[in-house]
Amino acid sequence: MTTDSELRIIKDEIVQSVKDRGYLEGWTGKELLGRQIAKMQEELAELADLVLVGPSQLWSDIRLAGETARMAFDDMDKAHWNQITGVVVKGHSGAIKKEISDMQVVMVIIEHAVYKCCGSEFNAFYGALGKAEDDVERGKRQ
Repeated sequence: MTTDSELRIIKDEIVQSVKDRGYLEGWTGKELLGRQIAKMQEELAELADLVLVGPSQLWSDIRLAGETARMAFDDMDKAHWNQITGVVVKGHSGAIKKEISDMQVVMVIIEHAVYKCCGSEFNAFYGALGKAEDDVERGKRQ
């Protein structure tokens, strides 16, 4: 079992790898939060492409949201990100943390579903660490 301190180290190493890749530089916490929400939607659409059978309305909606999110994530205009992340995050930090926790529950159940359908164990935190470290060489998406 992973201890809290081991989990903190893994998270810190993931953050450092993303920082080394150049994706954290120059963004405020608020801007970074907005961009990562867009990135999460993009990743959800990529997962949906692997799992959902199209055409269906759900698949189409998720795919469109993913395409929109990818364009938003790639938008480096700080004025744009300041405009769309206008909510004062500090006033909503409890609700934001709750939603992040809800997302983590979903991720754990997705891992469990992969185990049930594919028969292979997977730990997303270790997977994320490997992915983040491997991505450093690629640098930023152009």
